[in-house]
Amino acid sequence: MNLLFKLFMCSMSVSRVKANLKNLMQIIKLGVPTPFACAKNFRSMLAIQNLIDFIDKALLNKSAYNQVFLLCDGEDLSTSQLARKLSFLMLKPGLQIPVPVGFLYFFGKYLGVTGSLNRLFGSLMIDGRKSRQILDWAPPYTVDEAMKICVSDFVSP
Repeated sequence: MNLLFKLFMCSMSVSRVKANLKNLMQIIKLGVPTPFACAKNFRSMLAIQNLIDFIDKALLNKSAYNQVFLLCDGEDLSTSQLARKLSFLMLKPGLQIPVPVGFLYFFGKYLGVTGSLNRLFGSLMIDGRKSRQILDWAPPYTVDEAMKICVSDFVSP
């Protein structure tokens, strides 16, 4: 990793948990059952550490010039799988209730939370093969390793 990005990593908090993931972790921290057992969606994820590693490699490789890359950690997770992994790492029970997603959308429409449900149960998968083929890049952190860092950062003040 070059000096520019080492300084960048030192000057910012690279794993501060934000937005939807933070909300999910707060729910799991409470230890309450979640309605995710029926979730069949898949989401690609990208850890900030992997993003920084990719940028570092792309800046040093002429093959990356004028290219657009889609990046991901390489393992797509459903909301149910994500919640299970987070529960395990947070040492929480992680009980999931099998509530049909359509049922949640039905009530979500009347509560005005359809957008939140789309983000929670919608699929968004990234094909990251181009970055692997052109730059021979592989994420240095697996999803599990990145999640351990994320949980560690979340539970520490």
